[in-house]
Amino acid sequence: MDAVSKDSLVRQLIALGVTPTGVLLVHTSFSKIRPAQGGPLGLITALRAAVGAAGTLVMPSMTSDDGHPFDPKSTPRPDMGIVADTFWRMPDVLRSESPHAFAAVGPRATSWRWCPYI
Repeated sequence: MDAVSKDSLVRQLIALGVTPTGVLLVHTSFSKIRPAQGGPLGLITALRAAVGAAGTLVMPSMTSDDGHPFDPKSTPRPDMGIVADTFWRMPDVLRSESPHAFAAVGPRATSWRWCPYI
């Protein structure tokens, strides 16, 4: 199966109702979608393009391991999937400090960042 392009993903997201000024909360299983050009980073790039510079992209980034301290700058999230785990590590993405964390990028990222429970 051919990988879907960023432009095609953006068109599909807009057709689904994603708006360039809205907030898009995404929780996905990369293995369950059609391959995207550029892998997980390519999918994230398409999601960011669909919400535009005025929109905010949010992904879950919580931990299920209450036995270890949570550090928003370093605690990995492999059980949340490769897309979410790649997203929170990006340099301009903010991650909340709660173990029930979300990661976000965009103008409303700071309002999401400090909400431990959404």
